[in-house]
Amino acid sequence: MSRPGCSSVTRAPHIAHRWSLRAVGCALLATLCVAVLGGAVAASGAAPAGPAAAPDRPPILMLGGGLGDSQQLVTHWLGDNVQEVASRGSLALLTSKTPLWWSSGTLDTYVLAPADGASTPSTQTYTVADLAWALDQLARRHPVGKAVLVCQGASGLMARAYLEDLGDPKESSRADVIGLVTLGTPHKGLSLLGSYPDLDVWAPYAAGGGLKAEDLRPDSTFMQRLNAGTLPAVVKFLAVRGACASLAGLSTDGVASLDEQVPSPAVVPSAPQTGVDAVDVRARASDVWSLRGTWFAKTKKGGATLTSVDSSEVENLDLVRGYATMTDVQAAVQTFYTTWFAGDVPTTHISSRLVVDVSGSMKDAVKGVTKLDAAKQACATFADVMAARAGVVDAVPEDLALVTFTTEAQVVIGPTHDPVAVKSAAAALKAAGNTDVGRAVEVAVNSFATAPPVAKKVVVLLSDGDTTRGMDDAAILAGPVAKAAAQGIRIDTIGLGALKEEDKTFLQKIASATNGSFSQALDAFELRRDFLRSRYESLGSLLVDSETALPAGKPVTVDVAQVGDDGRLIEIGLVPDGAITWKLLRDGQPVADAEVKHMTSADGALALSVEKPIAGSYTLELQPTSGTTGTKAQVFVVFQKDVFREKGAPALPSSSAGLWVIVIAAVGALAVILAIVFSLRRRPAKTDGQNGDDSAGLFNQPPS
Repeated sequence: MSRPGCSSVTRAPHIAHRWSLRAVGCALLATLCVAVLGGAVAASGAAPAGPAAAPDRPPILMLGGGLGDSQQLVTHWLGDNVQEVASRGSLALLTSKTPLWWSSGTLDTYVLAPADGASTPSTQTYTVADLAWALDQLARRHPVGKAVLVCQGASGLMARAYLEDLGDPKESSRADVIGLVTLGTPHKGLSLLGSYPDLDVWAPYAAGGGLKAEDLRPDSTFMQRLNAGTLPAVVKFLAVRGACASLAGLSTDGVASLDEQVPSPAVVPSAPQTGVDAVDVRARASDVWSLRGTWFAKTKKGGATLTSVDSSEVENLDLVRGYATMTDVQAAVQTFYTTWFAGDVPTTHISSRLVVDVSGSMKDAVKGVTKLDAAKQACATFADVMAARAGVVDAVPEDLALVTFTTEAQVVIGPTHDPVAVKSAAAALKAAGNTDVGRAVEVAVNSFATAPPVAKKVVVLLSDGDTTRGMDDAAILAGPVAKAAAQGIRIDTIGLGALKEEDKTFLQKIASATNGSFSQALDAFELRRDFLRSRYESLGSLLVDSETALPAGKPVTVDVAQVGDDGRLIEIGLVPDGAITWKLLRDGQPVADAEVKHMTSADGALALSVEKPIAGSYTLELQPTSGTTGTKAQVFVVFQKDVFREKGAPALPSSSAGLWVIVIAAVGALAVILAIVFSLRRRPAKTDGQNGDDSAGLFNQPPS
C-alpha cells in the first residue's frame, strides 16, 4: 500500500537509493562550499592564529597573581600532558606539548607554579630572581633566547621591576624579554589600600610579586621608583583591564581600579605617541580568592556602618570569573602575540669588543701616520658614533670593551656602557712586543661571559701582520675561533697596511668561520671606514655602503632610503677625508633640524639619526668646504622598520566573523537535512512482495 500523501508512482529501489545518495552528496558538497566561503568571509577580517611554533618564535611565560591562580593557568591554559621542565625551591616551570589556550597549532607556553602542586597563597611568591631563573631555562630550550611574559596581579609589578633594572639580576645585563602582558596589575598602586588597610588580601596579593602590602600604596617608595622608570624600547606592552564592581566609588576588579591597571604613558616608550595599549574584560582579580567574603563585611548589610561599599555590588563579585579562566583573556593574549611577534625578533642588546694589535710593528707608518695612531683614530670614531646613538629613543642598550694584544693580551677597559672611557683608554695605547693573535681572540671571547646571553656579540679584530707568538693558525681556528662561532660571536677582521698573502688568508678564515667580514685598510681613512662599517653592520642590514667622491665646488647627492609609514629609524654614518658640509633632504626638501639628531666628531666623522621618519624619499647632499679639494667620504645607512608588525594587523577572528561561521554551518546542516527529507518524500513505499535491500525499507515503514 502506498503511504498517504505520496505519489502512487513507484521507482526501482536501487534507483531511488542512488537518487537519495546523490541528493545527500550534493547537499554535503554545498555545505562544504559555503563553509569554505564562510571561512573566507571570517578570515577577511582576521588572519589565522598561525602555524605551529617555529624554533625562532619566542615562547610565552605565565605567572599567576600570588593568590593561587597559577594552578588555574595550568588547567585552563596548558591543559593536559603537563610536564615539569625544571624546579627552583618551591617553584616549578611547567609546560605542555599541546597548550589548551592556543587555538591553532602549538605555541611553546610555560607556567611558573608551586612545585608541590599546592595553590595556597603562601606557596606562590615570585621574585625577580625567580623570573630570571625561569627565563634562563627557556633560553636553554629556545634558540631565540627571548620570551613574552604574561603576568597576573602583583607579579606584573615584579616583571616591571625586572625590566626597569630595579631588581637583581639586572635586565640590562640580560635582554631576554620582548613582550609584557599584565592582567589586572595595579601599575599606579592601590587606592583601596588607603581606604581599607585591614583587608586580609593585601599581603598575599603583594607577595605574588615579592612585595609587601605597603609597597602597593600609590605614594610608596617602590611605586615611585617603578613609575619613574620606563620599559625597554623593544618590549611591547599590553594591559588587560578587568572590572566587575563599584567599590568605594572605584570601578575595580576587587583589587585595582580601571585607571590603576594601565601604567602612565611615560612608562611605555611608544605610549606618548599612540597611547598605552589596553583591552577591557569583565574579570575579577582571582578565581581562588573569595571577593565576597572579603568585601561583604565592609557593607552595611554585612554589619558595617560604612555606606561606601554597595552590598549589591559585592554580591555579584564572585559570579564573575578571574583572569586565569577567562577565554576573553586568552583571546586578547593570542591577538597580542600574533599581531606583534609574527616577524623577526628584535635585537635587544649589542655587545662589542675592539681588539687592537699593539705589537712593535704598529710603530711603522702608513701614508704619513703611524699604524698605532691610525688605530687610535679608528677607535675614537667607533666610540663617538656609539656615544651619539645613546640619545636615540629607540636605541637598544650597548656595551663596549677594548682589548689589546702583543706578547700578551688583556682587557684594557670594559665591558662598559661608556664609550668615552674606551676612547680615552685607546688614546693612551703604546706599541711594543710580538703578536699573539690566538690569545687576543681567546681573551675577547672570554670577555663576553658577562654580556647578555641573547646580545648581538661582535669583535673588531685589527692586526698588521702574522702571528709571531703563541698558537699556530690551525690551533687558533680550531680553538678560540671555533668557540666564538659556537657562541654566536661575529669576528670582523681588518688587516692594516701591506699584508703577506698568507696573513690575509688567515684573517679571512677567522672572519668566514664566524660569519664576519674581512677588509684591508691601507691608510687611516680606510681604517676608520672599516671600523665604522663593523659598527653599522651591528645595528642592522646596511642599506648603503659606498665611497663617494666629492669634487670641489660641486654637491653630490647620495640616496638614503625610501621610507614608508612603518619606518622606525634611519641611521647614517659618514667618514670624510677632509672637511665637508651636509644636508638631509626628504622628497627634495630639507628635513627640519628638529627631526634630525646629529654628531660630528673631532676628526670629522658624522652620525645622523631620524626617529620615526615621515614617509618619503630621503637623500643626503654632501659638499667639500671652501678650499678643500679631492675629498671623498664613505657613507653608511641603516634603515630599520618597526621591530614589530604594524599595529592593528588582525590576528584572530572577530566575534562577528565567528558568528558568520556558526550561521553558515547551521545553514549547511539544514541543507543536508532538507535534502534527506526531500529524498524520502520522493521515495515510493515498498509494495507487497517487492524485493529490495533492507536500507531502502528502513525509510518506508507504515506510519504508526
